[in-house]
Amino acid sequence: MTPVKIALYGPAGSGKDYVARYLIDELALQGMDIVRFAFADKVKESVNNILGFNDYQKKLTVESEDFKSRVFIDLDSLESGWLSEVPKDTTCQGDFLQTSHKILYDKNFGSPFVVYTAKDLFELLQRAQSSQDNQVIPNVVQCLAFESIEYPEGYSKETQFYRLMSYREFVVWFGTYCCQNLLGKRVWVNSMMNDAKYIKTITKDNSGVIITDLRFPHEYDACRENGFKIIKIEAEKKEAEVSNIAEEHYGKFDPDFVFFNSRDKETFDSEMRKCIDFIYDR
Repeated sequence: MTPVKIALYGPAGSGKDYVARYLIDELALQGMDIVRFAFADKVKESVNNILGFNDYQKKLTVESEDFKSRVFIDLDSLESGWLSEVPKDTTCQGDFLQTSHKILYDKNFGSPFVVYTAKDLFELLQRAQSSQDNQVIPNVVQCLAFESIEYPEGYSKETQFYRLMSYREFVVWFGTYCCQNLLGKRVWVNSMMNDAKYIKTITKDNSGVIITDLRFPHEYDACRENGFKIIKIEAEKKEAEVSNIAEEHYGKFDPDFVFFNSRDKETFDSEMRKCIDFIYDR
């Protein structure tokens, strides 16, 4: 049989990996060897090596949403740590036209900290670069000098604090703002589709690939060019609220099939059967 090619998309927390695992198991019962791939896996592989993660930590970056939410990177030292409680509100508005951050505290870090998103850092980079006479791109520490911090009672400009970014946002910063912007949008598409394991999988009979993180228009175009069936995952309740450049393009995609990821087992099983029929054109 011609190798099966499936690409899933949907907002963070919609259950793309969960649905993918069930699809892989169901197709295996029909003699198909389906292998999971993700464009972001190559990004995470690079980030994990930069951060010095061990094999257990690397495994968690692929499998655990909790890991991606609670692990934060120190932008000055590139060391990682866990927050006991993820801050929901990390910014405040001042009388100036730029983002202002609050100093926060967490017992696991033991020192005050400020949280940045990838978008925050990119905006600071633009400010830092526009302030210079030359065209040299400022580094992260130089960018942070252009931020404004809110100092609550008990803190002052002399206060030493960590500059943190969540693991998820750090992956977005490295993969999108750094590599895609500087090397070209298709850098991670090419990296995955030129991978030896990927090529071996799509050239075997009774095999297939399922991509679990279709996010960008150029990824969508690459999947269309290579004969993928595009499946949108819709969930009755999202488990995560994420707002970054990697989650802004879903409205531009035209799915071939919409999978309603219900918590009700009977509904979920019915959706799975319909999805399998769609994959086999039945």
